[in-house]
Amino acid sequence: MRRSRPFFSKKCLLTCVLTALACLFSASGAVAQIKQPGAHPNYSLELDPHLVIQHANGPFFHDEGVGFGLRASIPLMRNGPIPQINNNIGITFGGDFVFFDSDFDCHSNNNNFLGDDCDGTNLWLPVTFQWNFFFTKVVSAFFEPGIAASYWQTDWVGDCGGNPCGQSEDDLDLAEFVVFFGGRFLFTERAGMTVRIGWPYISVGGTFLL
Repeated sequence: MRRSRPFFSKKCLLTCVLTALACLFSASGAVAQIKQPGAHPNYSLELDPHLVIQHANGPFFHDEGVGFGLRASIPLMRNGPIPQINNNIGITFGGDFVFFDSDFDCHSNNNNFLGDDCDGTNLWLPVTFQWNFFFTKVVSAFFEPGIAASYWQTDWVGDCGGNPCGQSEDDLDLAEFVVFFGGRFLFTERAGMTVRIGWPYISVGGTFLL
């Protein structure tokens, strides 16, 4: 059975990413704080609900996936590891659930089965190191290398001698490498938007400092 399409589009998510980048440029004239160590909100937890476009490492070759997820980030020090600038480090973890729906011809990963309709889901459970650099009260950036558990399931529907046929596959990888670069744009002292670009997906969503 064909899965229903996600409730938001890839075009909508890309529009959100471009909007966030526009926020970055519009805030570039704000008072710089990168040389003021510790001059950022003092928070113990950051929550980041977001939308996702997965552009790599998907179940099949011809389409991107769209989905949603949540990250929780915990700072490990108030300022540092470079004490002369406004930065901190922490750990971030969470989950992302991505949907794939392709009308192109697509191959099974494990054999030569060829289908004309593919549906799939991909679950990511990332754990990454997060290094934040706070440039102004509004704009900060981060670097996130780490690993993730990845589970995907796919379904193929095709034609076998004039009769419909199909098959399903799934796969689990407990140590998939992931890496992201991102920007955070605060609209208030405790809430704003986060954009994350990297491997294997990009995301855009809210950010809440608690």
